[in-house]
Amino acid sequence: MEIRRNWTDRFEELLKSQQVEYLRMEDILLREYGSIIIPLGPVIQEKPKYEVDARFVFKNLKGKLVWWSYQESKSGECQWYAVVKDKHTLLADYKSANTRNQIKKGLKSNEVRRIPLRFFLENGFPVYKKVMRSFNSTKKIEERDFVINHSGYQGFEDIIHFWGIFQQEVLIGYAIIYCYEKQEANISEVRIHPGFQKDYPSYALFHNLSEYYLGKGGFQYLSDGYRTLLHKTGVQELLIKKFHFHKEPLHLEVRFRPPFDVLVRFLRPFQQAPFIPSSLKAVLKLQTIYNQQKRLPK
Repeated sequence: MEIRRNWTDRFEELLKSQQVEYLRMEDILLREYGSIIIPLGPVIQEKPKYEVDARFVFKNLKGKLVWWSYQESKSGECQWYAVVKDKHTLLADYKSANTRNQIKKGLKSNEVRRIPLRFFLENGFPVYKKVMRSFNSTKKIEERDFVINHSGYQGFEDIIHFWGIFQQEVLIGYAIIYCYEKQEANISEVRIHPGFQKDYPSYALFHNLSEYYLGKGGFQYLSDGYRTLLHKTGVQELLIKKFHFHKEPLHLEVRFRPPFDVLVRFLRPFQQAPFIPSSLKAVLKLQTIYNQQKRLPK
């Protein structure tokens, strides 16, 4: 798959505007995300021209680990991958009659369209709150925090797109898409009111996103990001099974800040133990994938 570039400058401006700590190393953009350092950009990237100096990264950013990945001819047994789609599927081209009918019902019951950031800030919170409550989350949910967290996208609607799902002009769901030039449209976030699932709003959303970015927009691919680490959310499986997404194998690199690397080695045999918090389980799973990949023949 041919890789295009030149999205970096605009997303660097976004990180500066949001006051997020980041580091730009040649063609890699790394940012702090909680206690880890992650890459920002298209999921499919070329191997860095120069070796990433983890010591330099840890000197400039605060995370306990840094990871990045890239395309390589031999990416192992697809343990690390991105979920992508590179060609729009017309409704008539879905082989499954069941899938066609579900999409038709979704399109009939729901209207999907791009919305301005201002509309999203004014109307998105009830959907977000309902979704979080359905997860039995005990986290305090305040509209003020929701607005503040998303207001940082002001002035960046050229690279961050907001989509709404409507029934009778009432917002029942939304999606946030990161656009990396014409290379990738990344489905960063999807929230849909759980009370409307019987009307297939997600089917209408994913079909419309495919049509907009791949069918009409000329994007190279539509992405749901990297594989999930801990549990299956159902979304990536749905996209692969129903909407012709596929697993794009990638080569994973992981580095730990000392002495956190010692703790990870010690806890690795206990990664399934109930006393291990989920955030640490994700780290241990990432390291397991990296180790398995290193053992594969070159």
